Amino acid sequence: MNALTICRSLFLVLVLWVPSTAAWSGESAEAIFPGDGVTEVLVSPEGEWIAATAYHGDESLVLVQRVGIPELIAVARTEQIRGVAWESTNTLVILSIPSAGRPQVLVVRLSVKDGKIDAHRRKIGTHGWIVDSLPMIPEKVLWAFPGRDSTSLHLISFAELIDFNALYRSVGGTINIAEKLAVVQGQSSDWVAQRDGTPRAALRYTEKDTVLMMPSRITGSFQSVYRFDHNDQRRGVKPVGLTPDESRVLVLAYKGGNTLGLYEWDEKADAVGDPVFVHPEFDLSDVRTDRLTGDLVAVVYDEDGEPRYHYFKAYRDRFLSKLPEAWRKDSIEIVSGTADRQVFVLLDSSAENPGEFHLRDRSGRIQRIGSFGENIEREKLSPVTSFRVKSKDGVEIEAFLALPRGASGRAPLVVMPHGGPRSVRDSRRYNPLVQYLASWGFAVLQVNYRGSSGYGLEFEGLGKKQWARGIEDDIDAAVEHAMGLPAIDGDRICIVGGSYGGFSSFASVIRHRDRYRCAVSYNGASDIPLLYDSSDMADSKPVMDFYEEYVGDLETEREKLIEISPAYHVDDLSAPTLIVYGTDDRRVDPDHSHRMIMMFELYGKEHETLEIKGAEHGFEGDEWIIFARAMRRFLTTHLTPEVPFRPDP
Repeated sequence: MNALTICRSLFLVLVLWVPSTAAWSGESAEAIFPGDGVTEVLVSPEGEWIAATAYHGDESLVLVQRVGIPELIAVARTEQIRGVAWESTNTLVILSIPSAGRPQVLVVRLSVKDGKIDAHRRKIGTHGWIVDSLPMIPEKVLWAFPGRDSTSLHLISFAELIDFNALYRSVGGTINIAEKLAVVQGQSSDWVAQRDGTPRAALRYTEKDTVLMMPSRITGSFQSVYRFDHNDQRRGVKPVGLTPDESRVLVLAYKGGNTLGLYEWDEKADAVGDPVFVHPEFDLSDVRTDRLTGDLVAVVYDEDGEPRYHYFKAYRDRFLSKLPEAWRKDSIEIVSGTADRQVFVLLDSSAENPGEFHLRDRSGRIQRIGSFGENIEREKLSPVTSFRVKSKDGVEIEAFLALPRGASGRAPLVVMPHGGPRSVRDSRRYNPLVQYLASWGFAVLQVNYRGSSGYGLEFEGLGKKQWARGIEDDIDAAVEHAMGLPAIDGDRICIVGGSYGGFSSFASVIRHRDRYRCAVSYNGASDIPLLYDSSDMADSKPVMDFYEEYVGDLETEREKLIEISPAYHVDDLSAPTLIVYGTDDRRVDPDHSHRMIMMFELYGKEHETLEIKGAEHGFEGDEWIIFARAMRRFLTTHLTPEVPFRPDP
């Protein structure tokens, strides 16, 4: 049986392993927020095995199949899979988080006995984490151990990790076991290493700054070569890989420019060196490297709200040249491949496609082998378009509009500002909340207002101290543009947002008493000074320094912060409001919602409340279902009162 047949078999069995909860008719929140589905497919270095991660209900699975054998087995079941990698041609490394306890690493050795797959599992219970599985070096991994006041990096075997307690010695607060390659004082991460495991760079974090560490050319020990303040984006660097000849470290940096780009590090000058790829308009959002060799594959940025993959020449030659012209799109992601580059997995996704995995086999054929949200009927999803518009001070912003598929007449509009507001952005990727509302006939508008990430430092900097000011001006400009479209009913608009988006929902209906028929805030901030006292962010001085710079100084600007806080202006608010909050939210304390509810009651304002017990700042699983249904009922009441509410199937 060839690889294509096996992958088809893998796909068919995966669907059996992760059945849909219901066939989506365009009405079910459960089907729009799929908890089940394939999330990753990895081909082993020699192409003998295929591994997939998948979700089924509250359980995460790692499934494997051997080419030539139709059997599919689950080698891991846990509450959450954090990562899967091939350590060698027949050994998987799985990082999982059990329902209770700290993260653990599971090593699975695969073999075939009497025509059946045999999986030998061993758990690694020691502290620390895998830096690199080194799949081209069998039986060895790079492992970082946190010590009393330092972090050490080791080239170590699984046998030594499993017998760690019997083998290690602690000397001077650091771990001694196997081959210790480097020691960095304090907490470190973002290690970069050569193919043979030799470390070349890492970041060390202190209370005040971040430090780039590299080995000394004289002693070989890791030393500080560059420092930057946590909040100083212009000077910040992040090591992400090596040049093809491994002679230079690659870093993400701004280097005095406006957009985040990929550069070589100049070790002689201890500074950011020559550019590798810099987009003139957009920040890079990711750098992709080959899972087997560590070679640089591509850089990623968003354009028109969609990811764009710029593949470097070596990978265009090795991978894209082997694909038909129709597949050579810059939105296609190469997920994994064999060492000889002949078999590889592709991921295709968009606003109307949550994600589909395809396999290119040795014969050149391409076949879909699995999907995330297999139960979702793609043809029923609504298209999302992008547009640009200028705010009242001339700043150009980008927005995305989802129009309900097959709608007749003008659609009511739901404005949905994102959270943050800094270091966050919306996109045209699949968004279940947007598609759920669109399936019920609502148009949905998302706005990347000033301060949103991805458009360069200048645009992000425009968001400084613009809460309830320039940010809301940008949202107004996008709303007014949408109101002028023939597909939108400008007399039926509501605004919905979470976190900062919840703040914006409150601020917008206070600003426009007659524009919005209703508002929804979930885990939304309402009293800015409270953020400085009752938030997990208040525990961090760098975060508080950032708040003073980007939001306002609580000591010198308290009156201004109170002036723009919705909790003090409920008397100016007339739109019916749904206030939703999680009881365990540490980012925006539930007291933000409690204060708004109290003020609504004091002024006799129309409102509804929904408390989701146990929910944190970011909803998960069924919490999203609960919120989505409550929100749609509320929107239906106020935007389409003439239409009887129909509950989800």
